[in-house]
Amino acid sequence: MKPTLLGVLRLTLVLAAAPAPALAQEGERKPVSYPLTVFDISALVEPLRDFPGPRFELSPGRALQSLLREESRIDPDEPERPRVITSEELEELIRGGDPYWAEGGEGVRLQFVQRKLFVRGAEEAVRRLKDLLRTLEREATRSFAIRATIVEVPRGTGESLIGRPGQVLPAAQAAERVESAKAKGGRILADASVCALASQRVHLVDGRERSYVADYDVEVAQSSAVAAPVVEVVRDGLVLDVRPIPSPSGERVRLDFFVSFTALDPAAVRFDPGNPALGPIDLPRSVGFRMEATATVPVGDVLVLGPLLPSDRPMPGAPVPAAPKPGEGKPEAKDLQPPAQESYLLLQVREVK
Repeated sequence: MKPTLLGVLRLTLVLAAAPAPALAQEGERKPVSYPLTVFDISALVEPLRDFPGPRFELSPGRALQSLLREESRIDPDEPERPRVITSEELEELIRGGDPYWAEGGEGVRLQFVQRKLFVRGAEEAVRRLKDLLRTLEREATRSFAIRATIVEVPRGTGESLIGRPGQVLPAAQAAERVESAKAKGGRILADASVCALASQRVHLVDGRERSYVADYDVEVAQSSAVAAPVVEVVRDGLVLDVRPIPSPSGERVRLDFFVSFTALDPAAVRFDPGNPALGPIDLPRSVGFRMEATATVPVGDVLVLGPLLPSDRPMPGAPVPAAPKPGEGKPEAKDLQPPAQESYLLLQVREVK
């Protein structure tokens, strides 16, 4: 039976309406997939710890108290400062500075988890992000060494030997002046350095402890008495408590500092209570100074401060003026004594590379 024309037309319409067979999915676009890169940003967002130091007490008997940090100087309500930037600020900086991360796109990911940064993106965009983190890292790792030197010189010679108070000297010139002062009867009483990250508060304690009998605790019974010595501790030496804050250009550093120096008098006074059963009571004497201030110093230079510890006591080891020759008259006692003393403080800050 031959197909009619109407049947052929119907078959043609059915075949035309049937869906075309799918190709081998060669035209489909594969999803974009970038490798995962992880950055540890702890150095940028980790809170910066401060280390406030103790203070030497000039009054004997309170030295043990000065061993403890003064809690009143630490504000418990002060929020912890991030090392450089917070995670929220860093994310805003990245997205605002690079349209690639701001717009996102298929397969692009930028996510902060704790102190880690997880990113997926094009190789060139990840490289730009790494350059930004490298720049912030240089700021996060900036360190400074702060040096405090106390030089004792014959009284009245400080400005000529060391420099004027408030004067800033290049490091080489300051070193030459210190050596020259040593050759002319001066000496170094203390010389110590401490390192700190930018904007971090640190301290250095360089000194000695000395115990002494301050009193006797007497207990009296019916037929006997017991006396126990009361031992105190006095400290002397140098305390440097400082926070270096670099300027935007990095050429200068602001120092918020506290410096304390205490020197015990070797000629200690002893008090005899007049009781043969008791020993003498020590009465140590000390001199010192405290300075708490802010100063801005060019990196590498030395700031001169003083005179400090002015004293009429002769400088130990200083040359004694020569006695006049016969016939020149009888010298006065003061003319045969070594010169009196005074001290100068030298502060230097330099960047640790």
